[in-house]
Amino acid sequence: MPAATITRDALLQLIRESGLVSDRHLNECLDKCKSDDPNAILSYLLVAGHITEYHGRELYAGRNKGFIIGKYKVLKPLASGGMGVVLHCEHVHMRHQVAIKLLPKEMNEDSRAVARFYREARAVAAVKHPNVVQAFDVGLEGNWHCMVMEYVDGINLHKLVTNFGPLSELRVAHYMAQTCAGLQCIMTSGLVHRDLKPGNLVLSKDNEIKVLDLGLARFLDQRADDLTKQLDSSSVLGTADFISPEQALHSHEVDIRADIYSLGMSAYFLLTGKFPFKIPTITGKLMSHQMKMPKALRSRRPDVSEQLEVIVTKMIQKKPRDRYSTPQEVIDALAPWLAVPLPLPEPEWFMSSSSTTVPGLKPPQSPAKTPANRENNKVRQSTTEIPVNGAPTVIATVTPEKPTAAVDAMAELDTISRGHSNRLHERATRRIDRVAKPGDKLKIILLAMSVPVGMFLILLIWLAIRGLR
Repeated sequence: MPAATITRDALLQLIRESGLVSDRHLNECLDKCKSDDPNAILSYLLVAGHITEYHGRELYAGRNKGFIIGKYKVLKPLASGGMGVVLHCEHVHMRHQVAIKLLPKEMNEDSRAVARFYREARAVAAVKHPNVVQAFDVGLEGNWHCMVMEYVDGINLHKLVTNFGPLSELRVAHYMAQTCAGLQCIMTSGLVHRDLKPGNLVLSKDNEIKVLDLGLARFLDQRADDLTKQLDSSSVLGTADFISPEQALHSHEVDIRADIYSLGMSAYFLLTGKFPFKIPTITGKLMSHQMKMPKALRSRRPDVSEQLEVIVTKMIQKKPRDRYSTPQEVIDALAPWLAVPLPLPEPEWFMSSSSTTVPGLKPPQSPAKTPANRENNKVRQSTTEIPVNGAPTVIATVTPEKPTAAVDAMAELDTISRGHSNRLHERATRRIDRVAKPGDKLKIILLAMSVPVGMFLILLIWLAIRGLR
């Protein structure tokens, strides 16, 4: 990066106005630092624990807004999506850490978006289980609609497989069973998740799986869920790589067996490192879920046992009646694997790129790739499909799964808070330019044009099916 352009006095003014550091602590660090270099000052504050690397990069760039939300200090962005950004925060006085989900300010006037946000909070609050992330509070802080949730110090399974390769059979079986335990509680609470995928399953350092994001959850009680039909009537909800066939057609009528299908497809990804259907378009993925099975699991991963392949295959049957009826039935089927103790996760899975170096001059780096997966003693590269529109999962549409890096989340937060949508568009354009060869740009344009046409064809098929009934 270029040399620093911010002056010492300008930096100190930003720090004092940010609310991050008290005058006493700032003066103590300045006495120890004995330097006018802004980077040295930031480094001392970082080492002393008064700021994070995220704070350092923002202050170095001349930004000091948005670090305090009500009673909470923002430590760093965690993820972003169509319905907002999730932040890692700390209570200013009690010092316990939480995750806070914010609804973008531009959605404050959208009654449907606000209703869906509070509906998600109600769904999360209805479920109390160790394998489901808990919600503590929801409300308005200043101009932000906020949901305060349990913070999980871990890694989501999509990122884990992307960075370190497919997981062992034993580990996948245990993680499936833990997920099913959470889904069983979700089912008995009268809910269906409807967006189960590896990116919504977080592994903690003590080997516990947490189910995230009930933003698309459906209440099974018809009287309590009129909002579902209002919000879903003209939309296909879910993530295209893992959505069940019936959810693509009637998202407001599905039951827990749709989640079992999505978990089966997720297990397929965890075991192979590949998406079930390697098709570049959303329309193609949806049609594949309707009409064909993915390539046989053991043809892609021969060391997987026939018994586990049978279980996964039953979970991803096209007709709900041919699948397991409840998550508990899946747990029962996995009993032979659950009888074997599961080793703790590898420590390097949770290593971040954080350091005590100068935050202003050191942009965040991606975690180093492990040369081999220790569990399998074999290098396996997983593939990540890049959406044509370059966007993360968006409510009221269907998108391919894609990992969200902390750097992207920070950029999204800056875009949301400042309203500079053109910067997001330019960044997405640059991303496509980087991944596309010169001769591929026409293909990308044609693929993008094919999506609305494909959705129109699906609508015609759906109308024909309804007519036959």
